[in-house]
Amino acid sequence: MKTHIDALVELCKEQPFSTEKIQNFISQNNMGSEAVTRAALALCEYGEFSVKEYIWQYEKEPRSEELVTYNWEELFNVLLSNGLDANLVICDDGRNYENILQSIQYFDDRDLNARIARNILLRHGTPNVVIDGETLFREVDGSLMIDINLGLYPQKWMLDNAFRFWLVLVGFGGLIIDGRSPVNMCDGYQVEIFRDFEKFDYRITYNTKEFDMEIFEKETGTIVATV
Repeated sequence: MKTHIDALVELCKEQPFSTEKIQNFISQNNMGSEAVTRAALALCEYGEFSVKEYIWQYEKEPRSEELVTYNWEELFNVLLSNGLDANLVICDDGRNYENILQSIQYFDDRDLNARIARNILLRHGTPNVVIDGETLFREVDGSLMIDINLGLYPQKWMLDNAFRFWLVLVGFGGLIIDGRSPVNMCDGYQVEIFRDFEKFDYRITYNTKEFDMEIFEKETGTIVATV
């Protein structure tokens, strides 16, 4: 039997979707924040596609004009305006925990995950939401640093996507163990500058047992932080 959540997911998957229909459906069916958030999580499963599927099918990375994308950023803005709770953690079976920011990181279409995360965090979300005893940011930071150190990103676009998502979370106050920032800011810069992640890039230097990362401003080349 189709639930209101299922029906909302189907409305959101329409191309193009109708903001008015989505808003009216949520309102008319008195859908609370948990129901809207569950629909958003279901959409994340539907949305983890794009680049990886293209490469699997064509055995090459797509040019931007070859990759037909869905207007995910605007869709999540609509859901955010109609009850989506960025800090809600859902666990129905006692083992598998879900949070919208945790799921958004797997959108692999260029900087889509970072753009949506920024919009979510601007609406009172936190990168330090606790999921199964661990904060989201510690999980994201730990995975990124380990994978960089071990060279586990087979293609650079994968690392680029992970870096941009991580950088946005840093910009909104993502903290590692003991409440520390994961970056050392240079010359009086503050982490908030990374909310505009598009302005920054990174450079990695591998040493014998570890790596160094410099984050710099694209336009000037100025190093603004190190890891």
